[in-house]
Amino acid sequence: MSSENERSRPELGPNRIGLVGDVHAEDALLELTLGFFQRTGIRTVLCTGDVMDGWGDAERCCRLLQEHGVVTVLGNHDEWFLGGEYRELEEATAVGSLSARSQALVSALPRTLSYRTPYGNALLCHGLGTNNNASVERSDDENAVRANVELQSLIVDPEVQIVLNGHTHEAMVRHFAGLTVVNAGSLHRDYEPVFLVVDFATGSVEVRGLREARIGPPLRLGELSRLG
Repeated sequence: MSSENERSRPELGPNRIGLVGDVHAEDALLELTLGFFQRTGIRTVLCTGDVMDGWGDAERCCRLLQEHGVVTVLGNHDEWFLGGEYRELEEATAVGSLSARSQALVSALPRTLSYRTPYGNALLCHGLGTNNNASVERSDDENAVRANVELQSLIVDPEVQIVLNGHTHEAMVRHFAGLTVVNAGSLHRDYEPVFLVVDFATGSVEVRGLREARIGPPLRLGELSRLG
């Protein structure tokens, strides 16, 4: 019998979803990404936050996320924007530059959201869990992984089997004992702008580039086994 927490989680699978990493005000690239999802029949799109602070139009990014029904969580740059912190950064979105509607959108972003999938429960967040500045990278060795408090907390959490996150701007799928971290990368033009297509029917993860059709072969969710 499922718990109340389990029943309250929305179901993502067995479907394909779009996963968008750190947006960083890249309105033109966000529009291209959302257009791809529309054309390919992907109806559920999740975003790992950092909508603010970049070279493009943050206001237009907010409008696009709203118009396309993209579910978005709070990133550290969004949090800085709301608190008026680090506005001296060259790419910083100016305080007061958003419309009331977009300001309300950013102010209401949750830190995390939970979902059910055929591969277990997925946690959508920016960093690791509620810590927007925590991360795990492809290059982290065993010692770094053991010392990563936020990651270790998620590894032992029976309510989380998949983390869908961003923050590092490095798209990856990395497996730990009972936990898979799927990082969506970023749309930031100064990095390799990418987005992900996660297929909860087949367990595949495609990294799609804005400059190339696909970056490498599809990655895999399991090592986690499909439930049911």
